[in-house]
Amino acid sequence: MSAEDKEAALLAFRSGLCPILVSTSVIEVGIDVREADLMLIYDPSHFALSSLHQLRGRIGRSGEKATCLLVYDDNDPDELDKLNVLVASNDGFHIAEEDLKRRGPGQLAGTKQSGLPDFQFVNLIDDFKMFEYARDDATYILAHSEEKQFAYIIGEASKETSGVSMA
Repeated sequence: MSAEDKEAALLAFRSGLCPILVSTSVIEVGIDVREADLMLIYDPSHFALSSLHQLRGRIGRSGEKATCLLVYDDNDPDELDKLNVLVASNDGFHIAEEDLKRRGPGQLAGTKQSGLPDFQFVNLIDDFKMFEYARDDATYILAHSEEKQFAYIIGEASKETSGVSMA
């Protein structure tokens, strides 16, 4: 479909001339049709929870009641459990956290956006407090050391964090 045809279809939907818009997940971001109040997502198992939450957020923007239907025909209990997270919550943070638990964080330094990381020593969600303590301890040690090389490290880290001081 050409860009002009896509724009014409969206305009017809916005104006009410066409009551139904059939689309791919391209509508996940950037489309705002306040009157849209019904969405049907066919085979939601192909989407991450965070994407389903984004899609669902495209409807019900006028303040009126909206309905998002998930057409699911798989017998996978894990997939049904995943979809029930979306059914039970509108909290984007909770949904993102569940998505991270289920899909994994991907690579911390790389291009892989989901799946288990190359190392599996910690759980990024459950052990987050430990990371905060480690960061605070390292910052304190570096800031209070008389080693000149540590002052250099703090300076470089501050540059990388756009002026946010580590001390």
